[in-house]
Amino acid sequence: MLALFKVGWAGERMTFDERSAEFERSHFAGLAENTVKGHRAYLSHLKEFFGESKLNRITVESVEEYRNQRRAQPTKTNRTIKGATVNRELECLKCILDLAVKRSYIPENPAAAVKHFNELRERPVRRMLAVEEELGILEAAPPHLRVATASS
Repeated sequence: MLALFKVGWAGERMTFDERSAEFERSHFAGLAENTVKGHRAYLSHLKEFFGESKLNRITVESVEEYRNQRRAQPTKTNRTIKGATVNRELECLKCILDLAVKRSYIPENPAAAVKHFNELRERPVRRMLAVEEELGILEAAPPHLRVATASS
């Protein structure tokens, strides 16, 4: 009976799909084509998981479940999805739910409390060559490259 009079949070009646469409309309205007393409890719994965979920049913636990499930998914090359990619998707989800909070559809954003993956662990460590390593490379290099390297 209360739903007839639309009492309570609007998020009890709205689905994630509906809010993601609203997000596209409000957020994608004025963005570069490649940026929009990237956001749409993030949204497609989010819609697969949250699609018909009511906004008020999206919890910290369900966002963490998405994060962990998405991270474990294999890519086309049989690796797992990088944490950085999942982090971008979580940021997209956070923006959608921030918009829902701003418009009073839900009281708080559950995605704001979810911890992201540490991206530094996935990047190769850069280090300086030791003098001995540099000399070894120069000795092994052909003469024409030794001259080019020594003069630069």
